[in-house]
Amino acid sequence: MIFSKDDDDQLPYTKSDKTLLIKTFICSIFLFFSIFFILIKQETPIGLLILICGIVWNMLLPLNNWFGLVISVIMGFVYACVCIPLGLYANSFLYIAYYVPMQYMALNIEGDTYILKNKNFSKIESLGFLGYYVVFFISLYFVSSQTNAPLVCLFDALSATVLAVSALARNFRVSSYYKIRFSALIISIVLWALFATSSTVYAGTKSVALMYVMYLIVEFVQYIYEKKHYTTVSLEIEKKNKLEQRKKLAQAKKH
Repeated sequence: MIFSKDDDDQLPYTKSDKTLLIKTFICSIFLFFSIFFILIKQETPIGLLILICGIVWNMLLPLNNWFGLVISVIMGFVYACVCIPLGLYANSFLYIAYYVPMQYMALNIEGDTYILKNKNFSKIESLGFLGYYVVFFISLYFVSSQTNAPLVCLFDALSATVLAVSALARNFRVSSYYKIRFSALIISIVLWALFATSSTVYAGTKSVALMYVMYLIVEFVQYIYEKKHYTTVSLEIEKKNKLEQRKKLAQAKKH
């Protein structure tokens, strides 16, 4: 298997997610805005469907979940229905041809799915992935450039590529995940804001832009929680280790 249980020296940030209530509150706010845009005829129901799928897929389900795979398929096709009319072929490819296989691979993760504090890609892995994703970006940019302006093509290909890298980092649970994820989400927000703020109403674009802003906020909340929890757990382990060392020294003195 590609993915396995935690190593002893790679303690996860957290063993339980205590941020669900906060995440649910944040998601409900963005759902309200999506519904509001539909009521004032600035959005279509397909945007709301994408937002709901995004919430269930990324916020409420663990990574290694079969239902998550089903939602990823639905999300992929609905998302593509919004992307293709806009010529955002890189993003549509990402959700249909990349995310679904990655979600399937994630089913092999055993145990919890949290980011590991001390885990990173090796130098060989980093170089290999770098080469792969450079080709990935160039290919997506070429396809997208057939129908869109250079700026839109750049952000389409760049957002799809960095989002793809973040999915890889998430599945391998490396410590650099959050840096990559935040970068990917900011680029995606810029891309979709170009369409969402246009005088022309493009189906689903406002809700997709809202979705990425929501992801950014929720991921930041999770990052803060995991970082704080990891520090707490590390201190507890350190105290425990010192106590065990003292006991061993005391027993050695007796002998």
